Amino acid sequence: MATLGVAIMHAPWSAQRRAWVRDIVRACAPLPVSVVADQRRAGVWPTSRAAWQTLLHQDISHACVLQDDALPVPGFSQYLHELVLAQPKAIVALWHNKWFGQVVQDQGLAWFRSTSCFNAVGLVMPRPWIKDLLAWNLTNVRRDWQRDDNRIQCWAEATNRPYVYCVPSLVAHLGHASSVLHHRDKDDGTPALRVGPRGPVDWLAGVDNPPLDPAYTGSFAARVWPRLRLNTSLVLIGPR
Repeated sequence: MATLGVAIMHAPWSAQRRAWVRDIVRACAPLPVSVVADQRRAGVWPTSRAAWQTLLHQDISHACVLQDDALPVPGFSQYLHELVLAQPKAIVALWHNKWFGQVVQDQGLAWFRSTSCFNAVGLVMPRPWIKDLLAWNLTNVRRDWQRDDNRIQCWAEATNRPYVYCVPSLVAHLGHASSVLHHRDKDDGTPALRVGPRGPVDWLAGVDNPPLDPAYTGSFAARVWPRLRLNTSLVLIGPR
């Protein structure tokens, strides 16, 4: 049995984001939701870290962190429960902007892997892993590195934890054209065409061996690691 909790990373100074958060909380029902606001404008990683810390201390099996522009699809709670039951020991990205996702979906599969930059618009992972995520980042990553997606991907590869994408996406990225928490990357919004199931999803389809996106070679985490590492003795070589 899976039990879930949700935390939302929130930029409270944006009226648009405040409106989106209200919609996100409603869309997550009946899951318990904590809104973690960046009151001091500290940026992405401090807000992400606080969101994961909030979930670490809850009596749940799996923790889900959403950014405040990640609108869950109708039936989100049920889909998320089914997803973590099928893939209980992985970090799952709930949104992607990779065209390979459409290829996978057309093949009737529910999962794929990619070694490109990991999308952290919405993530779910086993709650007990959070403690190691935070401790590893404190020891190994520069304090001024804001990108939570980089931090999570590097930690996953360094500790040999699998990270995968679900198909279809379970959240829409409403704020794809802007970033209030200083994420630099933006996308053109076209992935919104592939958001959301149109009925039941066979989350077991491809779960044992998710295909790897052929558009990317090598490991993004291994490439970015020299720029963000605090621990210079640790070398990442990519997923194993």
